[in-house]
Amino acid sequence: MSGLPFWKTQTIGNDFVLVRLQDLEAHDLPETARRLCERKHGIGSDGLLAVAPAPWGLELRMFNPDGTEDFCGNGLRCAGWHGHLEGWVGQEFETLHGGKRIPTKVFPDGRVEVTLPPADFHPESVPVLSEGEFIERAVQGLIGTAVSTGSAHFVVLTDRLPGDEEFFGISPLVEHDPLFPEHVSVMYTQPVSDHHLKLRIWERSAGETLGCGTGSTAAAVVWARKNGIGGEVTVSNPGGDLVVKLEDWRSPVVSVSKPQRVYQGTVACPIALACGGKASLA
Repeated sequence: MSGLPFWKTQTIGNDFVLVRLQDLEAHDLPETARRLCERKHGIGSDGLLAVAPAPWGLELRMFNPDGTEDFCGNGLRCAGWHGHLEGWVGQEFETLHGGKRIPTKVFPDGRVEVTLPPADFHPESVPVLSEGEFIERAVQGLIGTAVSTGSAHFVVLTDRLPGDEEFFGISPLVEHDPLFPEHVSVMYTQPVSDHHLKLRIWERSAGETLGCGTGSTAAAVVWARKNGIGGEVTVSNPGGDLVVKLEDWRSPVVSVSKPQRVYQGTVACPIALACGGKASLA
């Protein structure tokens, strides 16, 4: 297929190439993701979103730059905004993603809200090789907590965010530690106040990113559990703030940000330069 339409989207600095799922039905989605997400020779992004309208609202599949499929909070918001702009959905609908129907709401000012199920600390759900919950335990010398908010996270509460030498040295070691059979993202989390956190983010299969929706949610839940708090928590990602709302750490988690369509265009081949194609931006 030539002339594959795509849209570049982002929220809180987490950027994606978005395509219509029906345009790629006959193609290798993991390889397409690897080609399109590559920043030197492809379009470049933190992931590929493949979106389609559905009777309940939207269907979303998300692929990391290495081709692995994952669950993505920011991807849900970007997909929801795209579907709304395309007229596929109204203001309230569900998005089927990762086998779950996620309640999604679009506000008139462009903010998009999603409601995720309660965070899961069970070892088999993360997954992490542990006989019990992996709470404030050491991995590669870092003390953190393993939790799934649809994707696997290791939340490290710290008085200061790491500098580059520490961050780039230890983060990939934690990501690939044998304790995490499907690898793990690392959320360095600095509490500013009871209801304000700052992050530095290492995402599995992507490296450092400017924003992570499920990671922000994981950080807020771990912080809420440790301190017995609920309510609204502002999580400052390097690329912007995500507002997280929860009654307590056991409750469903609402998160809100404002997605953006940065530009759109076509790429000559679904797997970008593998067919000798070049992106044409509109």
